[in-house]
Formats: sequence, structure tokens, C-alpha cells
Amino acid sequence: MINKGKIIFINGHWQNNWIGRVAGADSAGKTYWNGGDFNSFARAAQHFFGLNERIDEGSVCLDGSSMVVLDEVLGGRAERAYEEYSTYEWAGTMYKKISDKFGYGLSETSFLRNKIETGARNAKKLATLTHGMDKTRHSFYIVGHSEGCAYAAGLAKLLLEKGWKVTFIIYLSSFDSGNFDSPQGVRAYQLGYTGKASGDWATNNNPVHGGVERIAIAYKDFGGLVNDLFTMHGDTKGSDVWNALADLRTLMIKTGRDYGYSWQSQIPQSTPNHTVFAWYNGTKLDYKQYMAEENSKINQFNYKSQHKY
Repeated sequence: MINKGKIIFINGHWQNNWIGRVAGADSAGKTYWNGGDFNSFARAAQHFFGLNERIDEGSVCLDGSSMVVLDEVLGGRAERAYEEYSTYEWAGTMYKKISDKFGYGLSETSFLRNKIETGARNAKKLATLTHGMDKTRHSFYIVGHSEGCAYAAGLAKLLLEKGWKVTFIIYLSSFDSGNFDSPQGVRAYQLGYTGKASGDWATNNNPVHGGVERIAIAYKDFGGLVNDLFTMHGDTKGSDVWNALADLRTLMIKTGRDYGYSWQSQIPQSTPNHTVFAWYNGTKLDYKQYMAEENSKINQFNYKSQHKY
């Protein structure tokens, strides 16, 4: 039984070959997340959203990937998600009006008949998402990774139009971000990673075009350029990302000035999990300044161990 709502997890691109295995994305669905330990990832997500559901009842996994990454561009994935769950009630209404006036079987109505048939199939798919839910009591929470982010935005738009509540959307290492908007009125966070040697080569950490409340890039030392290339993009689909998202929720920024040079950085201890942010809502942050101050604060309060970055 659903208590509060469901989380929809939408994976990005995957390949069932050596490339996918090296990148940690050789299959879709549950095995895509957290190195195959989906239950731990889902539990961490529930904790972030304030949910307490059975994993099997409160989680849905969808495949938002495309065949070759570049075969859908300019918001195509968002449009596909919307269309794959559209039920086209308007087609049935129009078809009835035309057939009542002119008779059935006209070639001009073939387009409408196809839409009606597609809508019937899509209605069954939509019913699997909403199974066990009540529009007056339950809500959806959506998590997308890479290509799955645009799909998440399109699906959220469709659910809202159908009268369902969407409370939160998380965009992780979002691909093709500049070509879609997050639905207005829905809280949304976007998070990506950057490393010591490079940023996210797959996405360039471009922000979603609009509608996202908090957009951040977190700094992590992956150990060098090679690990940056092969690890960074997929690391946001591991359970640790929920610690970073919790810190994004509490992140506070301060401004300083030294010898005519102004800088901004996160306020020490405003992020309990010690996530280091390099960029926030369009502002580049001096993360080295933060790391120095955070360690100083920890020493000042005589904590047992210094948090080392």
C-alpha cells in the first residue's frame, strides 16, 4: 500500500558491451543504479524525499535512453516521454464528431483512429505508473540521470496535465540540458560533478534551461584525468549523491574581498556531509577557500578527526 507517493527512477544511456561495463552502465532498470545495488539507492532517495514506502511498491524504473545518444536532440527525449504516456482523449472526441456527421471509414479519420489506438496502449502504461495511487493523497517524485533527465521533465509535464501531483524532480548529470525546461511549480534540483583534472565530458554540466530551483556542481577528487573521464559522469547514480543533494538543500553562500578581488564560497558547516561545491546557480565558488575554512572550523571545535579533502 502506498503511503505518500512513488519515486520514478529514469536511467540514461547504457550499452550492453565493454564500453558500458567500463562506464558502469551496461543495462537499464534497477541494475543501472548504484552499481546494481538498487535497494540502497532507493532507500537513500526515500530518506531525502521524506518517504517510507516498500521499495517494490514505491519505486518504478523507466528507461529514458536513446540508441546512440545523438539520435534525439533539441528536447526530443522530453517530447518522447510526454508522447509515450499521452492518451489522446481529444482524438476520440474529434473522431466521434466526424464519424457522426460523415460516417465511419473515411480515409480522413485514419490519423485519428491511429491516435485512439495509441492512446489506449499508452493508457495501460500510465496505469502501471499510477497503480495503487490516489490523486487526492499521493504524489510522484522523479529522479533522472543523464539522458533520463529530459525524459523526466517530459513525463512530469504529462503527469501534471493528467491531474497528478509531482512534488520533486532531481536531475543528475543532465544531458542536453539547454534544450528542455523543468515544469513550473515543481521543486527541482540539478547536480553534477567536476574533478581535479576536468569537468563532466558528457554533459559539460550545462544547466537545465529553466524551472530548476538549485543547480550545483560539486567538486570531487576522482584521482586524475583517466578516472575523471570514466568515473565522474556515472558517479552521480551512486548512493553517495544523496548526501550531496542533502547538502545542496542546506547550502549557504558568502561573499568576501581580498585586495580588490571578490570571491564567493559556501559557508563552512552549512553542509553537514562536507560536500564541496564549485558552482551554484550561475556563480563560480572558491571551493579551495571553503575547504581551508571548513578544516579550520573542525579543528577549532576540537573534533576528533579533521575532514580531509
